[in-house]
Amino acid sequence: MRNTILILLFLCFSSLYVNGQQMTTKGKDFWLGFMNNGDNMGFSPLLFVYITSTQNTSGTVSIPGLSWNQTFTVLANTTTSITIPNNAMVHSTGIIENKGIHITTADTVSVFALNYKMASADASNIFPTQTLDREYRVLAYDELSSWSKEEFLIVAIDNNSVIEITPYLGMPFTINLNEGQTYQYISNTASGTIIKVTNINHKIAVFTGNKCTNVGGCQACDHLFEQLLPVNRFGRNFITVPFMTKSQDYFRIIAHANNTAVTINGGTPIVLQAGQFHQFNTGQSTFIQSTEPVFVLQFAQGAGCDTIGDPFAVIVPPIEQSIDDITFYSPVLSIFDYYVNIVTLTAHTTSLTLGGFPISFTPVSNNPLYSIFRPLNDLPAKTFSPFKRRT
Repeated sequence: MRNTILILLFLCFSSLYVNGQQMTTKGKDFWLGFMNNGDNMGFSPLLFVYITSTQNTSGTVSIPGLSWNQTFTVLANTTTSITIPNNAMVHSTGIIENKGIHITTADTVSVFALNYKMASADASNIFPTQTLDREYRVLAYDELSSWSKEEFLIVAIDNNSVIEITPYLGMPFTINLNEGQTYQYISNTASGTIIKVTNINHKIAVFTGNKCTNVGGCQACDHLFEQLLPVNRFGRNFITVPFMTKSQDYFRIIAHANNTAVTINGGTPIVLQAGQFHQFNTGQSTFIQSTEPVFVLQFAQGAGCDTIGDPFAVIVPPIEQSIDDITFYSPVLSIFDYYVNIVTLTAHTTSLTLGGFPISFTPVSNNPLYSIFRPLNDLPAKTFSPFKRRT
């Protein structure tokens, strides 16, 4: 359970286009929550949000249900760290609580969240309210059969939200949440669950993960934490990049529609029904295609197999989502090494910079239209690291 390395890219996408709709991870209004992180591990959680901006701005972080709030300022091209009260972490399952965290700002920012324990930690990019939607399909990961469990957390952003939850192969049930209320569900089989707000104009934020799990049969156990994209943000084409220091990574691809055919590196199609997922592991870059929109998560295996770096999860974004300006943040705790994985069109490689300097890309063997970048050595810790395409 050593947190000696975090191989993770916090992405701030300036604009993405999915199914003809503009999507952004920058905004002025955000809702989030923190899931259960290894309750029986004997360590208190440290909860953080990191707020970064390209211009000077200010705002407020609040937990209305706990009567807590804190104002903050952000200087241009820097990051502000805010410690969240540790009683904001949701421990329960199947209980409505008042632990939603609300961030509002005067100007556009990007937000990241870290749920940290001495022996278990993971982080997530936080999507702004305008990127959220009504319907989600849960994808999680679990290898341990005892106290480790898959989990998801719903955060309501509207009053009187009627939410229908349909576990995979289970019976649907309904909950009613008001703004800022949370509902966590912990189970061996959270993956495949459909979460949908029946109110037409209402939205919710949904997070997925695990209390603490091994990945790849490798010790040690770690918390998994990632915000889900709504189903209307799923995609059909993906490039995966191996994590540095890892011999292989694990992937799960989940379908939202019946008879979804998925191919990996042009191989034999794998047909998935709605709510089914396909898992595979590889140490190579891959090209994934599907006939219907799918969602993909990448998981790092534990240090027991690679000597360094414990499990975490990241979204593999569809390559349909165009990106031309990214910022990532590196938290300085007991984390010492930082790496970044970048995918771009091969035609754009000569116009891309990292921190103002050109970088060298390698074409993807199974789809040379795209190229990838992985540093040979770890990056220096920086609070604000721009990656841009020169125009």
